[in-house]
Amino acid sequence: MPVVTTDIIQIVPFPQDSRFIDMTGKVFGRWKEQSVNRRSNRVITFCGQTKCLDEWAEHFGLNPKTVRHRLNLGWPIQQALTQKVHHQSS
Repeated sequence: MPVVTTDIIQIVPFPQDSRFIDMTGKVFGRWKEQSVNRRSNRVITFCGQTKCLDEWAEHFGLNPKTVRHRLNLGWPIQQALTQKVHHQSS
């Protein structure tokens, strides 16, 4: 005989600083901590500190795509990280 359940699963968004535990009890870190541990991250050393590109972008208030694009264009690291975005007026 098939098992029928009437349980309701409520999906609630987690705060960004939450930690997660899976069904086996393994604890996962915050989503930002997990994203830093990817192989595809671009690691940058600037002023004696090494961080991934996303962390540097957040530190300087820039979009990671902007920093990545600047570096791909050959900008020096200091300029790519510290120059603010100039919005064009229409």
